[in-house]
Amino acid sequence: MTEAGNVIPDKRIPIRGTRSLRWRLQFWHALILAIVVFIFAAAFYRQLRHSTFGEIDSELMSGAHVIEGVLRVLPPEQLNASLQDVPMELPDRLGLPPMGLPRDPRRPGRPMRGQRPLDSAERDRDPLPRLLSPDDASLYFVIFSKDGKVLRDESGEVLVDFEKPRNAIANRRIDERHEVLLRGPGDTVIVVGRDVHHQLDRLTHWLVQLILIGIGVMALGLIGGWWLVGNAIRPIEQISQTAAKISGTNLTERVDTSVMDTELQSLGSILNSMLTRLETAFEQQSQFIADASHELRTPISVLLSHCELALNRQRSAAEYQQTIATCQSAAQRMQTLVESLLTLARAEAGHLRLAREECDLHELAKEGVAFLQPFANEKKIVLVVQGGPALCWIDPGRVSQVITNLIQNAIVYGNQGSDSSTAKGMDAGEVGEEPDPPGSAAKVIVSTEDNGEFAELFVQDFGEGIASESVPKLFDRFYRVDTARARSELRLQTGSGLGLAICKCIVDAHNGHLSVTSKKDHGTTFTVAFPCKESLVAQSTESQYTK
Repeated sequence: MTEAGNVIPDKRIPIRGTRSLRWRLQFWHALILAIVVFIFAAAFYRQLRHSTFGEIDSELMSGAHVIEGVLRVLPPEQLNASLQDVPMELPDRLGLPPMGLPRDPRRPGRPMRGQRPLDSAERDRDPLPRLLSPDDASLYFVIFSKDGKVLRDESGEVLVDFEKPRNAIANRRIDERHEVLLRGPGDTVIVVGRDVHHQLDRLTHWLVQLILIGIGVMALGLIGGWWLVGNAIRPIEQISQTAAKISGTNLTERVDTSVMDTELQSLGSILNSMLTRLETAFEQQSQFIADASHELRTPISVLLSHCELALNRQRSAAEYQQTIATCQSAAQRMQTLVESLLTLARAEAGHLRLAREECDLHELAKEGVAFLQPFANEKKIVLVVQGGPALCWIDPGRVSQVITNLIQNAIVYGNQGSDSSTAKGMDAGEVGEEPDPPGSAAKVIVSTEDNGEFAELFVQDFGEGIASESVPKLFDRFYRVDTARARSELRLQTGSGLGLAICKCIVDAHNGHLSVTSKKDHGTTFTVAFPCKESLVAQSTESQYTK
């Protein structure tokens, strides 16, 4: 869909979808957050579980070592008999449940409900103090002989299996019980255990708490991540909206980089620079089309008018010949303009073919001077060639076109100065020539120089010069200085205004450099530089060359 030849931009800017940057960032943020929360929760729970059962194992081992110490003082023959009446003193923190009371099978190590626990006097008379505090009396122990015979059983209703540990100390877990097996004197096996369902309940409670906390952290993280990602991609949406407003007729839009982060400011600046270049290119294209149309309109008008005059009535052979000659001149002018435009288009597209070879700029300068000598004599201009050999790798045909164009321009404008003798007296020293006496003819100096890296050619005239504001635009297509240099008679001599633009394209295609310096009422100097060596031809010399 087009409007006035321009494509209408689609105002719908898809910023979400299957390949949405926002959703991808949110997904990776959620995944990383979930991994971090899971690792933290797992590490915390593992450490909590390890610490809990570490304390239990330490408590059980302490009790087992206490019982082992009691058994060591007994005579060996007693280790094969019942140890039910043997007094065993244990630390208070390892007190056993009251002896002689029935155990609750559902709560190992605890008295049955309805049974009276021992008072303090009865506990003092008990040969085995309690292993736990009164509110958590769940510790029990069993002593086995080497052949598995029960020597003493303080496990209540808990069924304790005999197992000979492979090592001196071993641990085992059965349902909600945790037990320590210790090899005692006379190959006895001491089993100390306890009910750990309280600890497992607490661990389960902590696990649930960690899961809930993790879910809360994930929810807050996802909400915050969505907000952060939205803020991060908002400048991209602004860039998209700005780009959507740009069309062939509206290239003035720019991205506002003042509110962007540093990383996106660089992108915004690059886009603004690109838009500026596009705007300039569009303006140049529009100006180029207008100028080309204007240049073609004159010869076409001449052709049409002379054809109409010749067809109005019968004319003589001489008049027809004059009309045909005029039409031929106009056609040749159009042909020159079209060829110049074609050369510029090829050069700008990088399709300008160059037949490079080693040439001497000095010889090409002498050929150009010899070719234009009749034209210079007609304009009463003296052409002078100075300097020495300057070898470089160039296309001699293309470079001769550049030299001829520059010398021709110098001839046309070289005799337009208000005081040529004064100009020569001031500028001739720049090219190594003594000033001429007043009243001498106008002069154009063509000189060459080899500085070891570049072969340079200078074309200097002593005309009226060019205003400083016009110098940067001198190589633009169809540009003419808005001074006496653009008078009608000079315009007929200088052509379509594409000569310097073509020279610039040809020199750039050689990786060379074309520049101009001018001073009002003191003349103009064009400088052309080409790489001297073949190895430099493929390199850009714009940043290396300095006039």
